Amino acid sequence: PKSWIMYEDMNALYSGAMTQNMPTEILGKVSPEEIPNIQSITPDTEIGYMLEVDLEAPVHLHDFFADYSLTLEKQIVPENWLSLYNKRLVNDKEVGNGNMCSER
Repeated sequence: PKSWIMYEDMNALYSGAMTQNMPTEILGKVSPEEIPNIQSITPDTEIGYMLEVDLEAPVHLHDFFADYSLTLEKQIVPENWLSLYNKRLVNDKEVGNGNMCSER
């Protein structure tokens, strides 16, 4: 079994994010030919992109990335993945079928 303890912090995370460019409109999808070389896009550019990609990682790197996903993934979480606390929230807050839970 592997285990790690990691602590990361950034001062002024919210205000730091507020100094960055934010989307003001979504123009829609563009074809791959319309997207410039992504390595040439600078952080302060006027136009940003969200990329939808298909990735394949070589088999010899699977263990290396086992604990840190290469990308975000949209998926439905199976009930057997939920902790007891999560199961209680689902029940108490009637989460599911489009309902969302926000607990403070």
